[in-house]
Amino acid sequence: MTPRRQSAASRFAIRFIATYRAEVSGRVPHVCGSTPSCSEYGDAAFRDHGFLRATALTMRRVARCRPPAPGGIPTD
Repeated sequence: MTPRRQSAASRFAIRFIATYRAEVSGRVPHVCGSTPSCSEYGDAAFRDHGFLRATALTMRRVARCRPPAPGGIPTD
């Protein structure tokens, strides 16, 4: 399978997520109980899907996030 060519919007989203992970995520307490984390999931979604589908998948994942809840792997 040939790798999907990423749009400029997808590349921007990937850079945004990388910046978030480097600058914000490391400064707040780790409360994520999901594997992979929402940012890892979003990064993979933008690499594997088009911008619109990846945005929808990532927003759905973040909306389902419940940090105070007991950890586990969400069933996406």
